[in-house]
Amino acid sequence: MAVNHGFITRVFEQDKENVKSIDKLIRKICYISNFLYVFFHLAYLIFFVVLKYAYNINTDLMIYAGIFSVGFFLLLYLLLDFKKLNIYVLACGLEILIFMTYSTFICGFGAGFHLCLLGLIVLAYFTGYYSSKKTRVIRPVHWALFIGGLYIFLYIWCGKNEPVIALPELATQLLFIAHLVVVISFITTFLTVFVNYAGRLEKKLLGNQKLII
Repeated sequence: MAVNHGFITRVFEQDKENVKSIDKLIRKICYISNFLYVFFHLAYLIFFVVLKYAYNINTDLMIYAGIFSVGFFLLLYLLLDFKKLNIYVLACGLEILIFMTYSTFICGFGAGFHLCLLGLIVLAYFTGYYSSKKTRVIRPVHWALFIGGLYIFLYIWCGKNEPVIALPELATQLLFIAHLVVVISFITTFLTVFVNYAGRLEKKLLGNQKLII
């Protein structure tokens, strides 16, 4: 059987284009995600500022955390500009992990900050997929097990200890509902994007295979 070297060359070039398109997609998702992270942390900041001055509740610990987090995510735009995506996704995961754990200790289990840890499991696998091509800086299964253990620890701790900030019942319910909606939306969006992209990529690969045969 004769080998069509020109066709094989085109296949390899197409593979390179597929890799570039994956990187482009990931970078686009990172920019959108970072904007949302800044937005949500600004919302936290405004929420706790309102509680402090409108309802005379000492929420300084959450206000300071919110200011730090907004500044942190604004700085992360530099990593995106320099295309350090593997470092970016790891930094995001660590910040969210620390912030949500801290907030659960401060505001209690009822506020729903712990729900965001479930979304981190999805982020861990996304990070693992990308970093596996770069530095293997994260192993998703280890992160998933760690997050699961942390979730159980927070549940037990909060069941035995009062939150540092006693939030009004309405504020607690609003936070829980908001976190639930955000986490469900986050998981659904990530899975939809990557399942659809995997489907398109599979069709391309099958098409190339048929042409080779």
